[in-house]
Amino acid sequence: MRLERIWIYPIKSLVPQELDSVPVNRSGTLKYDRQWALMNAQGEFVNGKRSPAIQRLSSEVDLRHRMLTIGPRGESSLI
Repeated sequence: MRLERIWIYPIKSLVPQELDSVPVNRSGTLKYDRQWALMNAQGEFVNGKRSPAIQRLSSEVDLRHRMLTIGPRGESSLI
């Protein structure tokens, strides 16, 4: 078996991020994969099925600086 690519979804329901390497948690899951989620003002989780507009967002984890960026797809900006 050979690993071709590593993809994580830093924020659940947003586009994935391809990485060269990523730490593996003790449980066997990939660190930072689906670690965060978006919520609306009512405290409910937002996902792409119920709120398709969020699919216009992208997120990226900078593993070196431990920083998450989120912004319009193709124009990530720190929030």
